[in-house]
Amino acid sequence: GQDPLVDRRGKILRVTTTGAAPGDNPYGARAPRVWASGFKNAFDLAFVPGSLNAIAGESGPEVHDEINFVMPGHDYGYPDDQGVTSAKGVTSPLFDYGSERTSPAGIVLYTGTRHAALRGRYLMCENHGRGLIALRIRTKSPARLLNFTSLVPNCTIDIVQARDGSVVFSDGGAIYRLVDQ
Repeated sequence: GQDPLVDRRGKILRVTTTGAAPGDNPYGARAPRVWASGFKNAFDLAFVPGSLNAIAGESGPEVHDEINFVMPGHDYGYPDDQGVTSAKGVTSPLFDYGSERTSPAGIVLYTGTRHAALRGRYLMCENHGRGLIALRIRTKSPARLLNFTSLVPNCTIDIVQARDGSVVFSDGGAIYRLVDQ
């Protein structure tokens, strides 16, 4: 049969600014643009500073939405395995939502100073869940989700950090700016 890495669906690809495959991707000539595999719907990711690793939310097919610690060359299971698993060669998520349908969407690592309590946290939108959540993640091996805090309900699509340290996020009806009380 065909090598499953050749099919780009369910993969996170890594390319140069010209669209070419970088020479150091984990699968080499076998799948030159593939960086990681086994995803259903990873809508966004935020890189861990000083590494090639990233944090990504993933919307499962019906269940098992996930928060993944994505590492080059790792397989995150979809379509054969979802959620926490002991399947050989499959990396389990940092967090498995189980039967809860949240559809994690936009994510950013907050590095600003405007919101001191959020500095160093990953901020993520849940499309059908709690809205804006703050994640404290240990990014050293083994990576672990240490804290999961719900902040505001209106973050359902995307989130960015502005140059001035503001947090700007959106839902289907508006764009918001987070302010401290």
